[in-house]
Formats: sequence, structure tokens, C-alpha cells
Amino acid sequence: IFIYPNNKSKDNNHFNSIYITEYIVHILAHNGQYKPERNSQIFVVSRLTYKCISIIEIDAQKAHNIILFKNKWMYCNSLGGVLKWGNNSLFTAREHFLRGLAMTKDTIFVGGSKIIERGKRLSSDSTLWFLDHEGGVKRSIKIEKIGQISEIRSIDFDYGLSESWKK
Repeated sequence: IFIYPNNKSKDNNHFNSIYITEYIVHILAHNGQYKPERNSQIFVVSRLTYKCISIIEIDAQKAHNIILFKNKWMYCNSLGGVLKWGNNSLFTAREHFLRGLAMTKDTIFVGGSKIIERGKRLSSDSTLWFLDHEGGVKRSIKIEKIGQISEIRSIDFDYGLSESWKK
């Protein structure tokens, strides 16, 4: 249903993140490389039938990472440089492409890469932010010439990992 292998579109629709609960698989659709006016979506799929139950349009373009926390979605509106939690903008870094999100019981970790032309991305500067659960910056680390941040995980405990919702 979701994969179109013969699609030669330059729009590069793809999925970026999966979050699984007991009965539902939530799949984050990036939705667009060259048409940023198209919002990202979350496909809600039954774990019992593997059929799409609904598609939720979210307030994001080129979104990455999803966490279901306190019954609200947290995700990176990557193109806008905004970390969203439900309808709220939790953190903003507009000069960065936000991607990479992890969350522990006391800290949210979010990565951001400088928005730069594709050919220079492998050696560009990136930043890792440590936020409290209200979006306040506890600390940030600028990492020079590391290239783009793609993923962040907390190995000990991470609300971004599907089974964490049970804890």
C-alpha cells in the first residue's frame, strides 16, 4: 500500500520513523523533497491487520522522528527548525535542519545541522541540544565539521524507542 517502487518522481516521498505501541504502528512520512508546501503525515496502521486505519497530517515539513509522550506527538519539523509537541512549538532553531530526537525521563536531545547545499553537508557544522521537558535549553554542543546529524538515541532509556511506553 505505501511503497511505490516505480515512482520516478523527484519528490522523494519516504518514511523516516516508526513508533510502535501495543496495537498500532505509527509511520512518519517525510512527504517531499522539492515541494515543501506538502506537510508530513503519520500513517496509523493496525498491528493486527497491517491495514492503514488513518493518516494524520502534522504541522511539519520534511519531518523526522516521532515520540508519543503523554498522548501527544513530539517530532522534528525539520525544514522549519522546530521541535513540536502536540500543537506547541517546544524548541526552535530556524537556521538548522532538525533531525535526531531522543528523550529520557529528564532530558530531550535534539540534533540540528546547518542548512547548507548538498555538496557541503558531509563537512558542515552541527549542534546537539539538551533540553528540559518544557523545551528550555540546558546545554548545547556545537560540533564543527562533523556533517549532518541523522539520528540520536539514548541507550539506557529512550521514550523514542517503541517499547518505552510500557515503562
